[in-house]
Amino acid sequence: MNQPPKSKYNKIIIGLSAVAFILIILIIIQHFYKKKSESFILQNDQLKTELREARIEINKYKGISEKLDLIVKEANIKITEKESKIARLVSENINIQKENKELKDEILEIKEDYLEVIDSLLVERGINSFLNSTIEDLENEIITLSKKVGIAELFVTENIIAAPIKESNFGRRQQTAMARKARSIKICFDILGNRIIPAGFYDIYLRIITPEGKILKHDDVSTKTFFHPVFEINAEYTAQEILNYKSEKVNKCIIWRLDYSLKPGLYLVELFTDKQKLGTTTFTLK
Repeated sequence: MNQPPKSKYNKIIIGLSAVAFILIILIIIQHFYKKKSESFILQNDQLKTELREARIEINKYKGISEKLDLIVKEANIKITEKESKIARLVSENINIQKENKELKDEILEIKEDYLEVIDSLLVERGINSFLNSTIEDLENEIITLSKKVGIAELFVTENIIAAPIKESNFGRRQQTAMARKARSIKICFDILGNRIIPAGFYDIYLRIITPEGKILKHDDVSTKTFFHPVFEINAEYTAQEILNYKSEKVNKCIIWRLDYSLKPGLYLVELFTDKQKLGTTTFTLK
């Protein structure tokens, strides 16, 4: 049988190799465009998710007051503008990879800036509103106790203020009304001078009670109790401080740092010595 010339085989092999090479290039190009398309869709979805989360977070504060509603409305307008920009880029089939980080930063800036304004308004509203509606009933406990112990032998406490505190990246501390921002609770109060009470060191027990009726305490600290002078039982407390009393007016502050996030709601703050309840206040977190 006659064999085809060797040169003919070489041409066939070269032709097949060229076809194979072209097919590989086409597959690589197709894979590249598929990945590019998937990346485009993923980035678009991520931006939409961040916009949606920003809108949800800001709209939580809708309906509290007219001033807050105006801020929420303004923030929503800004978010809508970003949604329109992303939709335009998608419709024009523009690769948003280059603008992706910039858009994310803009969305985050809108959310944080408006939440900061909302927080300030909530703090202002809290200061100007009477949130401590339960204090009157609770203070009756002090009156009950004063019948057992002479009034002259009791500390007189004024100006009890409890403030949730947030911290900026630069270490600046400010009052907050948002649960997600609170990093510590600062409780300050005045104890008036009383010459009848001996000067010395006195234990003060702080109790912070959550909206669920639980005592705030650190997760890694075992339960500590003191003898409750009103209910005459052993009760849990949040923190213990020492008061250096010199029979004259003293201002005392207790800062309790959080190691976990608090839930929104009304928190009750109580202060005690071994012999009496000093007073009660509340704070509210949104």
